[in-house]
Amino acid sequence: MNWWTPIIIGICSLMGAFGGITLKQIWDARNTTKNILFSVYMKLLELYGLYWWETVAEFHKNNPNPDRRSKIGRLSWLISDELWQIDESDFSEDILEVLFSSDIKKYPTAISRYDAIGKIIDSLGQHLNPKHSTIMKKISDTNLRELTVRYKNGFPKEEIKENTPGHFMFWN
Repeated sequence: MNWWTPIIIGICSLMGAFGGITLKQIWDARNTTKNILFSVYMKLLELYGLYWWETVAEFHKNNPNPDRRSKIGRLSWLISDELWQIDESDFSEDILEVLFSSDIKKYPTAISRYDAIGKIIDSLGQHLNPKHSTIMKKISDTNLRELTVRYKNGFPKEEIKENTPGHFMFWN
């Protein structure tokens, strides 16, 4: 055995260890980013639901509900705090703009901001889990078409039997 063999083995071991540590850090950073984006996605879905009621109030020219407005504000700041944890997201700028921008030309109504949140949710969903996002979009579009038909028919009582576990009537 040569004198340099243990040195080469030691150097190779250190390189392998540092390479493993680097790969683990990269892996953890990607998973952390994805987990945070998923949490942001879920909060955006909740915000989207709350903002829908803002569009209804605006449509009927009613004053917005102060409790709902407070929830929207708190949720917006929670989303902002989560985005702050990750720098490399392509979605951060769009999300923060739609949540905090007071640009009246870009968002003249609650409906325009609601639509912008919906577009962000669609693109973020496609980024996180394209198959799930596509299926849920298809179900949502079908439900919207059925709701439109019910509305045109005057909401007959026999058609309003909601037993879907994910339907809002089952939320507590």
